[in-house]
Amino acid sequence: MTRTVASLIAGKPVDASAATLTVPNPADLGVVVAVAALADADTFLEACRVAKDAQRGWAATAGSSSAP
Repeated sequence: MTRTVASLIAGKPVDASAATLTVPNPADLGVVVAVAALADADTFLEACRVAKDAQRGWAATAGSSSAP
């Protein structure tokens, strides 16, 4: 059974139809185990912006630390 993997931005699925990446089973290269939908450059940049904004909130949460 082939699994389809989608992209998420802020927990919501996005249309990532720029291309696909086929992932074979390393033990049997003739068997596809997953197909990943790849986003375009604009979607990638949006994901980076959202992650950067979210990081500020994560850093401000109680109990956060930068352990060595």
